[in-house]
Formats: sequence, structure tokens, C-alpha cells
Amino acid sequence: MRVRALPVTAAPEGRASIRQAWGKSAAWTLLAVVVLLGTACGQSSKTDVLQEAGPTASRAEPAVLTPTRSASTATTSPLLTVATITVGPSLAVPRHSSVPTSQPTPTPTLERIQTPTPLPTDISTPQPTATRTPRPTPTSTRTPRPAATSTLQPPATSTPRSTATIAPRPTSTATPTRAATPTPRPTAVFSGMVAPIGPETRQRIGLSWRPGCPVPPEDLRLLTVDHWGFDGAEHRGELIVQEDEAQRVLAAMRMLFDARFPIQRMLLVDEYEGDDDRSMAANNTSAFNCRSVTGQPGVWSEHSYGRALDINPIQNPYVLNETVLPADGTPFADRSRNAQGMIHPDGPVVRAFAAIGWSWGGYWRSPTDYQHFSATGR
Repeated sequence: MRVRALPVTAAPEGRASIRQAWGKSAAWTLLAVVVLLGTACGQSSKTDVLQEAGPTASRAEPAVLTPTRSASTATTSPLLTVATITVGPSLAVPRHSSVPTSQPTPTPTLERIQTPTPLPTDISTPQPTATRTPRPTPTSTRTPRPAATSTLQPPATSTPRSTATIAPRPTSTATPTRAATPTPRPTAVFSGMVAPIGPETRQRIGLSWRPGCPVPPEDLRLLTVDHWGFDGAEHRGELIVQEDEAQRVLAAMRMLFDARFPIQRMLLVDEYEGDDDRSMAANNTSAFNCRSVTGQPGVWSEHSYGRALDINPIQNPYVLNETVLPADGTPFADRSRNAQGMIHPDGPVVRAFAAIGWSWGGYWRSPTDYQHFSATGR
């Protein structure tokens, strides 16, 4: 702000005192106006700077009021020296600025006017007005706590209780029957024995042995062995074989029993009056029978020596060209079948007799005797 000095007319001797008094009064008035304007402008400038610089801006420098006076207050210069006001780093009023008297005094626009600090009593040492810079509000970045995710079980839905009337269960007058507990099947144990041909047995074989047979009864032995039948039950059977082959045959029969190979029946051929055809037709398993080779009258069969055995003749027939014996064994001439009691090359019967050194007639070309096993291979 520029202040215009007015000329004073007085007596020469009082001019000095009047000028001095007027100068002090004008200086105080000018100083008050300058301080007021400087304070307002500084606050406005600092507010703008803080708004633009943000919370990280450096603290603004306080306004420094430096009042200056002319070299001599007794001079008659109509102009007064204006104090330089420094407000912050960017607002300054140039020193020793002369304000022409012809220009109007500009009126600053104040956005906010604060109460000025009281002026000091001694103008020679004015107190600077401290401007408080508002402390920037620290900005804290709070990391949001992650929301806990919980799996909520849907509320259990209770089934409404039925209101229907339940009829009472009728009381049974029948006596409860306890279910029969199946008796565990005991482990089957093979039983077999070898006995010489005594007087009683000799009477029994009166049709299968006769005088003139290649072996005497003393060279034969009676085997009593266990076997499985076609009904799945255990049975006791009898065989007569040569004394030298008795233990071997007994071992083979044990293996058939352990393999649960079924044999329909095992009786002495004398039960069929020594007739081989009747015995085969009955599907009877037999060994000793003093007879000729089938189709070769006068040639003793291996059965005559007690060194051969026929097993399940119907399921394992004798086949020579178109002849099948017994006749009921014709369907089983087709060896691709897998019926009960049939003998196959990879079956337990062939393996059992091969273990004792006996041969199978099923390997013969012609005739092929599927029921026949022998110690000599004939």
C-alpha cells in the first residue's frame, strides 16, 4: 500500500515539532495497515500453497516485517518509505517502492481476515508476527482386515411328526422257529487200505478169476478206497490190482479224492457176473478181470494181470472208427465237452496216474480208449 504525504503549513519554528508528531502518527497508521494486509495475504498464500503442495510440502517461512524509515524524519519529502513484507517463498513487496500520488491505492481482496497481533509500543524494534502453519494431517493407510470366510451349514430341516395314528402291531401267537445253523463241513480225509485176497474175497471173485488166468489170486490185492460220487458225497469203493501196483494205485486214488474228482461207482466186476460190457454200461470203475483184449480173442488184456483200470466208461468211452463202447458213451466221443466225470489231458486224473508211472489210453491213435490207464501202456 502506498501512502500519500500531505504538506503542512505552520510557522517556521513549529514546523519541526509538527512534522515530527505527524510523522509518528502516520508511521503507526501505515504500520498497522501493512501488518494487517501482510497477515491476510500471508495466510491466503500459505493456504493456497498448502492446498497445492499437499501434506508433504515443507513448512512455509513466517512473514518478516521490516519497517524502514527515511534517512531523516525531519526531511520535507512528501513520501514515506514502505516496508518490505516477505510472505513465504513466493510473495515479496519490493523495497523502496515509490508510490505516485496520482495513482489510486489498490484494495486487496481478502478471503479470510484474522485478528492482527497487537503492535509493539516501540516502533524502532517491531516484533515479527509469527504465522502458525497448520500441521499436515498424517495420512495412514490402514490395511483392511480380510473378512473371515465361514461356511455356514444350512439349518437343519426337521421333518414334521406325522399325526397319523399308527396301528399296533398284531401279536403273533405262532412259536418262532429258530433257523437251523448249518453244520460246518468237516475236512474230508481220504481213507484207503490194501488187503491180500483171503478165502472170503476169493469166493467173491469166482466169476472174474478162474483157473488158467495168467496170475494166481495170491498175486492180487484188494483195495478199499474213498471216492467222491456224482452226487457230491463220499463213497467207499473196491478194486483188485496186482500186488506190485497196489500202493501206487492207492496213491493215485488219494490224489483223485483230494482233487474231488467224481466217480459214479466203484464195484468189483463180479457184481456184473464178470461181464465187461455190462460193467461199462453201468458206468462202473473196475480193475482186475481175467479176459481177452477187446476184438482179439485169446490175447490176455492187461486187466487180466491186474495192471489196468477203467474209470467212468460212459463219460470216457472206447472209440474205434465208428464203434463207441459203451453205446451210451457216444455223446462223449466229442472230447470238446466238459461234462462231469470226463477225463482230459490236462485234468487231475491224467496227472495222478502219470505221477505213479501209468499211461492213459486217451493218447492212443486207434483205438482210443479214454477210460483206460495201465502200468505197461497197453
